Amino acid sequence: MDKGFVKILKNRNFLYLWTGQFISNVGDRFAWLAMIVLVYDITGKAANLGFLMIFLSLPSLIFGSFAGVFVDRWNRKMVMIISDILRGILYISLSSVTIISQYLGINELYYVYLVAFLSAAVTQFFYPARTSTIPNIVDEEDLMTANSLSQTTLYISMVIGPSIGGLTIGLFGVNSAFLINGFSFFFSAFCIAYMKIKSIIREEKFEILKEWAEGFRICVKTKPILFTLILFSFVMLAGGAANVLLYPFAVEFLGADKIGYGFLVAMNGMGMIGGAIVLGKYLKDTKLGKIMLSGMCIGGSGLAMMGILKSFYISLFLSIFIGILNAFISVTSITLFQKSVEDKNRGKVFGITGMIITVFTILSMGAAGFLGDYFGSATIITFVGVGIFSIGLFGKFIPGYKET
Repeated sequence: MDKGFVKILKNRNFLYLWTGQFISNVGDRFAWLAMIVLVYDITGKAANLGFLMIFLSLPSLIFGSFAGVFVDRWNRKMVMIISDILRGILYISLSSVTIISQYLGINELYYVYLVAFLSAAVTQFFYPARTSTIPNIVDEEDLMTANSLSQTTLYISMVIGPSIGGLTIGLFGVNSAFLINGFSFFFSAFCIAYMKIKSIIREEKFEILKEWAEGFRICVKTKPILFTLILFSFVMLAGGAANVLLYPFAVEFLGADKIGYGFLVAMNGMGMIGGAIVLGKYLKDTKLGKIMLSGMCIGGSGLAMMGILKSFYISLFLSIFIGILNAFISVTSITLFQKSVEDKNRGKVFGITGMIITVFTILSMGAAGFLGDYFGSATIITFVGVGIFSIGLFGKFIPGYKET
């Protein structure tokens, strides 16, 4: 293992956070795959997968920006623990409902939507708390390495989760995946409970609207953040469609079954792992904006070729390219935000940026299902790939690029 990763893992607080997140991330991939399979099996329509993605994304739009304001005021450790417990309860309840519906002949589609929405709402508090905590437990010079390791293990879970998750769902049903995810959240809460984090108490008067507006001001005035927001907005407007259409595309054009789809997603995770490792080991001193744009050129070309060639085995290979895009974008943007924003404002900035990005994601996902049904998923995926590649090619003209 790289010496930088070893150094980070010797940090006991980071080790607890990292371990809990790895286990819960694996469970998340189980549940994510199970939700997609369940909704598509019930309805047989890509549009309903679009609705599922909207329910998963909508809480960021509704709660994201305000959640970050509270995270900057509350004990972040307790926010993470309570969030994990609540999400664990939600997914265990979903497992129970799927079992009951099988015996009573009840359509559980709307309860799937409800759990997707509520769990995503709770995540709006967990994510900014976790990401804002990392700079408090590692040195600034180690932030890129810490974020690379966090994302690497996330991506490893994306390889393990869909692969094993597809087999688990095929053998034991979707309810087993929901149950596993529920207990993985409880494990994460247990790990976080052992972390020792100094709680920063802010004594000034709490004015939620004023602090909320301050978060927006920081996003607009801080040029590296503005660049990332503009970039993400274009990317998610194009790329959100891929999340909706990949499963129908795999079934209709690649001849893949549920297990095959799981491996397709897993290869995406392999690309993410490779990309994150390269970032943490070789590109720590490279201009962050340049890394982002390079990832878009790589991932966009892979997605476009996937839609054109329509080959399952070639698509497995091309999924690695898409994974590299995800790694380059996520690791660099998190590191950029952590370095550019004061601790007292990190929660609100992460919440607001997530909300802004989600607006464009929802627009993309909402249209993707209907466009996929009308034009075909392969056509839309090809178009999306070309769009992402174009952004990577001309993104250096976006305001704020020079400051990244």
